[in-house]
Parts: sequence; C-alpha cells; structure tokens
Amino acid sequence: FCSHRSIPCALSDAMDSDLLSWKSPAKTGVVLACLNGLFFLVYCLEGNAAPVFCSASILAMFVGGAAKFAMPSLSDSPPKKVSKESLDIVVQAAANQLNFAVSKLQDAIVWKDAASSTWVIVTLSMMRRFASWISVSAILFMVVNAIFVLPYVLASNKDHIDKHVGPHLQKATAFKDKILLKVPKYTDVVKVE
Repeated sequence: FCSHRSIPCALSDAMDSDLLSWKSPAKTGVVLACLNGLFFLVYCLEGNAAPVFCSASILAMFVGGAAKFAMPSLSDSPPKKVSKESLDIVVQAAANQLNFAVSKLQDAIVWKDAASSTWVIVTLSMMRRFASWISVSAILFMVVNAIFVLPYVLASNKDHIDKHVGPHLQKATAFKDKILLKVPKYTDVVKVE
C-alpha cells in the first residue's frame, strides 16, 4: 500500500488497475466510450453541463418508463446498495491526493522551496502566454484517451519495445552514471569535523 507522498507508486498502482490494463475489455471500453461521449457533449455544448445533465435525466426517465412497461417486475426490485467499505476506499484515496496537492500548493505559495516556487511562477507565466493558442479540452481529451490506451499498447508490444528501446535505455543509463561519477560529492569537498 502506497502513501500519498509517493507519486510514482500511485501512478504504478493506477496503471496496474484492472480498468486501465484492459483485463475486462468490455468494462474498459464502456468507460472509455462514456468519457469520450461526455467530452463530445461538453465540447458541442461549449462547456455548459446543465443541459447535458437535464437531457440525460429526461432520457433516463423515458427509458425507465419504457422498461417498467416491458418488465413490470423491474420496478419491484430494490436498487443495489453501495457498500461502506468501497466508499471508504474511494474517499480515502481522494482525501490523500487532495492533501498531497494542498501541501505542495502551500509549499509553493509560501516559498518553502525557492526552486519549486520559481518553477511554478515560470510555468504559470508560460501557460498564461500560450493558453490562448492551446485548446485545453483537446489536450484533456488526448490525455484521458492516452491514459486508457497507452497501458494496453505498452503491454501488448512489450517484447518489441524492449528489443528496440532497451539498448538505448541501457546506453542512456550508462552515460548518466558516467556523468554522475564525475560530479564531486559534498563529503569530498567539505570535511566533517
């Protein structure tokens, strides 16, 4: 179990999830199709989600009415209940990520680490200048699709990727290690008394 402080561990857990690794292709395909449909509707309605919600609710009411007349026993069955344990896990994960984000934001705002605060200012300044040229919704659409597609592509082509990219990664790692050996350590420069 990873703590909320470890982003690589959290990303690894997310990429190993059943949903993103396509262990159930039907479930993953439905989730991806729903997300793409939501993006499409929001884009077509220019970001106004209220009409989408209202239209979807009206459609659900009509489908429910038709289903009631097609299967009268459907209205007698109680709805499935969500277990407290599954909600606790989701709420705890969301709280951990929110706490992590708030602590990093606070550290940047109060200049706890000058380098990271400077990077935040530079990044925000660059984003402000280029924001009018970039479609955030298009980037979000591509990122969400990449989150679902890349784990599958990487897993299905693992041997091919290892064969062609592996030697380059080994060369890069060797070069990095060679460069780091030339950098003097703090203990080599300053003698502890």
